[in-house]
Parts: sequence; C-alpha cells; structure tokens
Amino acid sequence: MASSDLHVPERPSWRCVDDGTEWPCAVARRRLWAEAGNRPVVVAERMAGWMRQARNELVGLSAAQLHERFVGWVAAGPVAAQVVVRLMGTDPGA
Repeated sequence: MASSDLHVPERPSWRCVDDGTEWPCAVARRRLWAEAGNRPVVVAERMAGWMRQARNELVGLSAAQLHERFVGWVAAGPVAAQVVVRLMGTDPGA
C-alpha cells in the first residue's frame, strides 16, 4: 500500500490508501468537513455520491451498511471527526 497522505479510497476495496482502514477514514472525514466549510448538507451530498459509486463495488454490504459507512457519520458533525483523528494520532494539522 503506497502512502500518499491524501487519504483517498483504493477501489474496489474502498479502503484508505494511507492507513488501510475503511474509507472514509478519520482523516478523510475531517478533510471532507473542512472542504465543505463545515456544512453538513454539502458533506452528506458528496458522501451520497461516493456511496452510489461504492454500492456497485462493495456488493457484500447491505444498503443500511453502505448508508452508515458513507452517510450515517455525517450527523455527528465535524467535531466528532476531529476527536477521532486526534485519538488515532493521525491529525494532519497537528
């Protein structure tokens, strides 16, 4: 696994190319919030688009599992994404 520090999905596995966790990883979630200006609707719309792409590649996941992975976390907000990143020790802004 090549490290790019971009925390993007490797397809078709949808795992982070940098840390190997399910994408969106904690760092990707934080970046998504920042890129969207902390606007939950923007984050949810972007993640819904990713979810539509992933559903054809992650065929073993149910619709509920896909929703939780790609959209469900958005409701917790940007603060939750920052806490997870700091707990994991992968904060790119530190």
